[in-house]
Amino acid sequence: MKKTIEQLHLVAQYLAAAGISFLNKELDDSHTNVGWNSDKKRMETHAFGSGNHQLAINLERAHLEWLKDGFATDSIDLQQNTHSSILIWISALAAKNEIKQPYSYNFHYDLPYATIGDNDKFTFKADALNEIIAQLNIGQNAFETFLDENDLASPIRIWPHHFDLGVYASINSEGSIFMAAGLAIPDSLVDDLYYYASAYNDGTEVVSKNLTGLTIGDWRSDWNGATLPSSQIDAIKAINFLNEARKEFLNHV
Repeated sequence: MKKTIEQLHLVAQYLAAAGISFLNKELDDSHTNVGWNSDKKRMETHAFGSGNHQLAINLERAHLEWLKDGFATDSIDLQQNTHSSILIWISALAAKNEIKQPYSYNFHYDLPYATIGDNDKFTFKADALNEIIAQLNIGQNAFETFLDENDLASPIRIWPHHFDLGVYASINSEGSIFMAAGLAIPDSLVDDLYYYASAYNDGTEVVSKNLTGLTIGDWRSDWNGATLPSSQIDAIKAINFLNEARKEFLNHV
């Protein structure tokens, strides 16, 4: 699973590079993030160009796809092509579809992996991809329901640097308390895909070590927030975790 996540994280940089190359820069870096399409089982960039184009990763097929108006018009097999040939494919399609800006594979952040070489190829395990698809579907459903039930507003996006599917929303009427929540990849906090929740009060982190009130998940003493491993967690449990964390943040700020 971890190897497949690492490979997907690297593939997601093709999408991030499309955002950097083809979209206007946003101060919060949101031009680089991507959405999860549960129906199509793919990660998709924001639309760019006059033809409503997008670049996408189809996890079911392990292909990159070029989309126009939401439909795939071209694709390339990630396991059968080198990094260099994928870059050429993207640049050629950008030119073919009259995207004025050149495609540039350059970033303002680093990833915790070795630099990918021109002749490197990707390798995926189908069962691991299917598990990631299932987890992203659960997460997308949980975040949509959490936002809707609490009348909160936030995009649900995957950020290519940390590779987490997350939301960031004001949770009080005054607009002073913001909650960040997401589905993160394994790291030093949790050796598994996991849900997290943290909060900020007037821009200052809410200290979580003395918070209580979670029936699922744990408040951290080594980080200001709560975490919940995603293994065997359905959308209902994930929603409960998010709601309980939100209640605690509101009650203790």
